[in-house]
Amino acid sequence: MPRYTKPVTAKDLTDTIDQLIHKNQDLADDIENLLICAEECTGTSLLEKDLSKFYFENVLLKNTTPPSHPVYHLLGVTQIGQVRCLGILIGTDYGTPFYAVLYLDDKGRPRGYIPKAGNAINPLTKQPFGDGDIDDDQIARRLGYASYRDMDYNQPSVQAHFYKTDLLEKDISGRIQLRA
Repeated sequence: MPRYTKPVTAKDLTDTIDQLIHKNQDLADDIENLLICAEECTGTSLLEKDLSKFYFENVLLKNTTPPSHPVYHLLGVTQIGQVRCLGILIGTDYGTPFYAVLYLDDKGRPRGYIPKAGNAINPLTKQPFGDGDIDDDQIARRLGYASYRDMDYNQPSVQAHFYKTDLLEKDISGRIQLRA
C-alpha cells in the first residue's frame, strides 16, 4: 500500500525537522536525539510508529559517515524519485546500520520509512546484520563465507553485500508516491 507525499523543498523538510527539535528542546537538541526519543516527543507519533518496527539506538548522518560508505550519496537531504527526504543510517552498537528516510507526508507530517529491499537488514530476523550470530551466519554462508565474523573481517566488502542502492531507491519510489 503506497504512502503519499506532496512536493516539498529541502528547506520545507529541514524547517519542519528544526521546528520539531525546537518544540521538544527539553528532550532533543538535534535530529539524532529526536529520533531516539520520538515516542516521548510532541509531534512525532507517526514518525515513531514508522521507525519502531526496528530497534535502533544510534543515528548516523552524512557528516558522521565515511564517504566510502555504499549509501553515502543517499544520506542527507536528497531526492529519490519524487520524494524529497532526509537519508539517515540507524542501528545498534554492534549491528550494521540500515538505511532509512524521513519525509513529509501529503499533510505535511513527518514520517519515516525503512526500505527492506537493498538494505542491511537480515531477512531472517528483520534486524540489522551483526545482531544475530546464528541467523547472520546462515546469510554469510549463502554469500560464500564461513561465518558472519569471517565476512565482517573483510570490511568494507561486507557492506557492499548488503546495500544495493538501486533496490533502495526502487523500494522508496514504489512505496512513497507523490499525491496527484
